Amino acid sequence: MFTAVDGSPFAGHFLDRLLHGLLLRHFPESVAKNYSWHSCRIWLATALLASGASRAQIQALCRWQTDESLNIYACLGAAQYSHLLSAAFNVRIDAARATTLAEAVPFICRHDVLAATGAARELAAADLDADVSPDDDADND
Repeated sequence: MFTAVDGSPFAGHFLDRLLHGLLLRHFPESVAKNYSWHSCRIWLATALLASGASRAQIQALCRWQTDESLNIYACLGAAQYSHLLSAAFNVRIDAARATTLAEAVPFICRHDVLAATGAARELAAADLDADVSPDDDADND
């Protein structure tokens, strides 16, 4: 990725010293010693995730061969984490699993549901248990 003017690659130890020197311009040694070129990849993965990049795009740009690397290094930031939790707490949930619904609420009959929704008066006149009129077979020749 980084090369000399003649196109030859820089040695790893040279690049490590270069990065460390750059970091020391802005941070004390106690902070600078914690970063490496790999830290840049982690930052990039996190920034790409925050910008909405797909997992495949992040993996390609960071040149990771496995999903495990992406799972480890692409981190949610505090703002993203907060936004996701806020959105979750503000959404209306109306889904239920039929297998656990009967255990979660007492048995409710149709009349209870109609009364609770205010639809009882509207449907009181309708006999929902009445037989439906037979098909007139209009669709058959």
